[in-house]
Amino acid sequence: MLRKYQKAGIAWLIEKDVGILADDMGLGKTVQTIKAMEHLFDNEIIENCIIVAPLSLQKNWENEILKWSPSLRFERLRSSDTSNTAIMKILGSSKIIITNYENLRNSSDFFKNFNFDLMIADEVHKIRRTSSQISKSVFEFKKKRFWGLTGTPIENNVEDILNLLGHLTGKKVNPENKKKSPLYLLETVKPYILRRLKSQVLDELPAVTEMDFAVELCAGQINDYKNIWEERYSIAKKEGSHFSVLSKLRKVCDGGREPSENAKILATSDLIKKIKSNNEKVIIFSYYLDPLYALEAKLNLENINSVRFFDVDIDAREEAVEDFKKDPNITAFIASSRIASEGLTLTEANNVIFLNRWWNPSSNSQARDRVVRIGQKKPVTIYNLFCVDTVEERVTEILNDKKDIYSKVTDGLVEDLSSITDEIINGQKY
Repeated sequence: MLRKYQKAGIAWLIEKDVGILADDMGLGKTVQTIKAMEHLFDNEIIENCIIVAPLSLQKNWENEILKWSPSLRFERLRSSDTSNTAIMKILGSSKIIITNYENLRNSSDFFKNFNFDLMIADEVHKIRRTSSQISKSVFEFKKKRFWGLTGTPIENNVEDILNLLGHLTGKKVNPENKKKSPLYLLETVKPYILRRLKSQVLDELPAVTEMDFAVELCAGQINDYKNIWEERYSIAKKEGSHFSVLSKLRKVCDGGREPSENAKILATSDLIKKIKSNNEKVIIFSYYLDPLYALEAKLNLENINSVRFFDVDIDAREEAVEDFKKDPNITAFIASSRIASEGLTLTEANNVIFLNRWWNPSSNSQARDRVVRIGQKKPVTIYNLFCVDTVEERVTEILNDKKDIYSKVTDGLVEDLSSITDEIINGQKY
């Protein structure tokens, strides 16, 4: 069943030639977009559509179209299908092409000469950097309508929204606009963006408890950390940046692939044992691979079943998701934050463990909201691991401060829910 706010979102998209659906993560942006697209097809307003999404989310789009609009024909454009002949064959047999941003960039010469009726860009914040080749490919893409989807319209600053606005309007961003106040800029982009928060539209989601979980380094890690700290000035001089020192210190905190000498992995193993004893599931995120390999090895020693969502191809990723969802004996989903923090719905788990977090609060929020979304029935617990008496303590403080600032800015995009009424839906049935 579609919810009232989803019907309003569908109606909003139908009326927009250009727009960004920026609902909070977990509110069903994909479903709303599919039903709006279906309406345009059924009423012969459009004849074709291209959906551009990160590689890991293409299967999700296929599943959601089959679930919500099974009459629509679609086909995936793979990396081996980028020749003009292959693309024309797919266009001849399907109304909808599903592809990823990399394929769009590689096939941009063809697509420059083909005018799509509708282009849907999932995780549209990926094109916020106007200088990137992917962003340029989307900007040059010929499309009559353009819908973007993102749960994080602002990743670093308000300039992100201005860059997205350039894609929507087809106009390059005026550098002078970037100097104007955030309030002015937010009011400028509001007509193009619809954003609702979970706290506004969902009253049935379970409680979420988030905690910073302190860990003490192992003896070997303490020695390594002290050595780097004592040599920090010479390291910075040799490598030309203090960030190289910070990177080395954080790498010590995350540990190597030997689980017995990795404090975070030992602590995580204990947490997972408790989670398993409660017959619950957990997702573990890391931006770096070594901790993930160490955790996988540790869980194997503890006879705790897990699936891997890192350092594998797309087919193995899709298989891992299905196994985790369907097999009650699998407790842990071990994931790279770089590829698993977007688009996936994993409400089978109600626990999330961050072995480390990225500098960007929106990226961390995306990861946690794989479980904090529609369909979650159990209370959710989020564990943010950090090593005491290290730079990670300060990083944790900075992230918490940035998170507060991010919330204040993005909340400025939220419309008054009094506007979400039956009149907005225009009496349409979905």
